[in-house]
Amino acid sequence: MHKTTLNLAAIIAAALLTACDGGSDDAIVPAPAQPTATETAAFDASKQFRTDMIILDGEDYPPLTINANGRTLVRAYGNKGSAFVEGDLRSLPSGFSSITGTGTQNGSNTTMPVTIRSYQGFRSGITIVNNANGVSVVNLPYGIRTPPVSIPTAGKATYTGTVFYQNRRGSLTYNVDFSTKSGEGRIDGLDYHGTITLAKSNFGTRQMLDGNTVTGIAGTASTTDGVFFSYSLGFFGDHAEEMSGIAINYKLVGIGFHGTRGAITE
Repeated sequence: MHKTTLNLAAIIAAALLTACDGGSDDAIVPAPAQPTATETAAFDASKQFRTDMIILDGEDYPPLTINANGRTLVRAYGNKGSAFVEGDLRSLPSGFSSITGTGTQNGSNTTMPVTIRSYQGFRSGITIVNNANGVSVVNLPYGIRTPPVSIPTAGKATYTGTVFYQNRRGSLTYNVDFSTKSGEGRIDGLDYHGTITLAKSNFGTRQMLDGNTVTGIAGTASTTDGVFFSYSLGFFGDHAEEMSGIAINYKLVGIGFHGTRGAITE
């Protein structure tokens, strides 16, 4: 059993209470191939998790359950200093999906409608649960963590993919320089905010809900209409073939994104 330090309010928001590059002659590493059977099995396993947590503010949180289509996707419980979160996302389909469900606070029998939006690639995924007010009450990136020793150390690559923000869809372009261990990018196509610039930031590690750490990037983001977000992403796949992450603003409204790497070139 892994233990991580996390404020459960980042998962249970108060409102629920609260095209990748093709082949290249100078490619150091080619664009990803289809996943192997071993990779597919590992990805399926990553969709189930449970972890103990330490609650930083020492408050009690009523048990929260997210259900959809007759299945429990996420359960969380906090009790003055400790908590657990567990999930099973195997019922979510590949690609983008948007389904309705319910969020239930078991202690008070309070139930409200939620929308579960998800994108699953071959090696990673991102799931965001929004309540009726649009607040992101659950944000879950997951997948096959890239081992630190398998993160490329030379060359550059562009990750491209999909973005979702409530009922809007957009596109991700994210450029990574593996030699300087940094990345920056943008989100396009979300008419609500216009282009969102994901500022340049360096590699680091962050904790996932399964208790493991993932190599990724965390930074700030800004929109053309002056709204600011923070963003974080992780590298997934045996050789950083994919990334998934979230950008979130001060209103706890999350933007989910997923990208697939093109060829790594000099």
